[in-house]
Formats: sequence, structure tokens, C-alpha cells
Amino acid sequence: MPPLTESLQLLWQLYWPSLAVVLAFAVAERVWPLEANQPWRATLFNLIWHALFLAIFLALMLSQWGRLIGWLAAVLPAPLLPRATSTAGEWGRLALALLAHDFFVYWGHRLMHTVPALWAFHKFHHDERHLNASTSLRQHWLSIPVHQLVVFLPLTWLFGASVTPGLVFYGLIVLGAFHHANLHLPLGWLSAWITGPQYHRIHHAPPRELHDSNYASLFPLWDRLFGTCRMPEVREPGTNGLHPGSLACPHTGLQDVAPTTSQWRALIQPLPDWWKMLRSQPAIIQSNKE
Repeated sequence: MPPLTESLQLLWQLYWPSLAVVLAFAVAERVWPLEANQPWRATLFNLIWHALFLAIFLALMLSQWGRLIGWLAAVLPAPLLPRATSTAGEWGRLALALLAHDFFVYWGHRLMHTVPALWAFHKFHHDERHLNASTSLRQHWLSIPVHQLVVFLPLTWLFGASVTPGLVFYGLIVLGAFHHANLHLPLGWLSAWITGPQYHRIHHAPPRELHDSNYASLFPLWDRLFGTCRMPEVREPGTNGLHPGSLACPHTGLQDVAPTTSQWRALIQPLPDWWKMLRSQPAIIQSNKE
């Protein structure tokens, strides 16, 4: 089989689960929407972008970067937490792996909000004005090495590579779509324990103080422990008297950034910001000298 055909088949194997999940959620979003009559254009953009994202992922894994990640993952001859000898012990190990994965994702996500060089590309995920299940696929390709370094490697060192495929791939596709779904689905008291659409919607609210909160992927426990938790409420004093995470206020996106609608612009998005950062360095150095 020609290499191009093999690559396209592998790309489709990675792509179709995301396509199926997003389309299933799209039906639910039309039946129980939080924000009614969302445009289809944003969803189509995100689906096309995800195919490009996966193609870049495959290219990276076949490059020297992929070899470096593979070498780093194999640094330890055996995982620090070996497989259990009983079924109950293995279930406990899986639960621990789930907690550890969520912990690493929390800090990786928080880093992308607090480090300006990382925010320069992560804001692509946040400039979506109509939050929906497909927004979970709107991840910049530069987040791939960040995820591999901050999440994949420590998880592999702790539990071995065998724990990651189902946990990180198929499970997170459904989980990510659920978090971002445009659904009228308040979880009530469960929001304190499980990340749902209204809890994560606060993370996509326009004000910086709100989208710099609720980083957790699965368990709000981490947000509560590290002081970044904002629970959804029906009403709260604010600009329009409503909390952005409430059922009554569906607005999302960024205040000072227009939505990215060009695939090419998305590819090179952080370059202008990085250039500005580099240009500002001499001034900073000079002011320090003075």
C-alpha cells in the first residue's frame, strides 16, 4: 500500500471518532440548546481545522520531535506504579491514573493561560464566539508538544504507555465535546464534583477574570484546591446582571480578539504576538539597566 494511502487511512482512523461525537452532540444541541440558532459555519470550520490538526500531529510524530518524545517516554524501563495483581487493584490503578491525568491537564491548561507565549496560541481556542461541542476540536497545533511534555510524559512514566490510549483518546473526545456543548443541562450540586457544560462555559466567558478560572477537565476538585474555581449561578451582579456561566447568559468568546475564521491565520496565529514580545525585550532590558 502506498505511504500516502496509509497516512490517509491513519488520519481517517483518528478523525472519524471526533466527527461522529461532534455530529451526535450537534443533534442534541439543536434539540436542547442553551444558545439558540448557532451558525453552522463555526462548526464546519472546527471540523476542517481538526483534520489539519491531526495531519500536523502525525507529521510531528514521524519527525525528530516524535522520536524525542518516544525516547523520553522510554527513559524509565518500567512504570513507577506497576500493574496490580488483582482486578480490584487494577481498577484502583485506573482511577488513580484518571486523577493523575486530570491533575496534569489542569496544570498544562493553566500554564497556557498564564504564560504569555503559550496564551498567544491557546487564545485560538477561546476566540470562538458560539461555544459548542466542536469547539473542543479547536485546539492549536502548538498545544500538541505542550500536552506531550506536561501530560503524556509524566502519565507514561507513572503508569506506562498502556494506560494512555483509551483514557486520553476516545474518552477525552466525548468528555471534551460534553464540556463545550451548547446544551441546556445544569448539573446542580454535581457541578462541584464533575465538570459540565455550565461549569466550563464560565471558562469561555469574555472577561479575563472568568476565562482564567475553571481549568479542570473532569474534576473541579483541582480548581477548588488551587483557588481557580467559579461555580455557575443563575444570577450574579455583573455587567448585565447575569453570571456568564448561568443558563440565562450564554455569551462566550474574547472581548479584544476577533474570532479566527481563516485556517491559514490559525496556523500562524501566535507569530505576530511572539514578534511583539521579542521587539519589547530591548526596551525592557534598557529600562532595567537604567
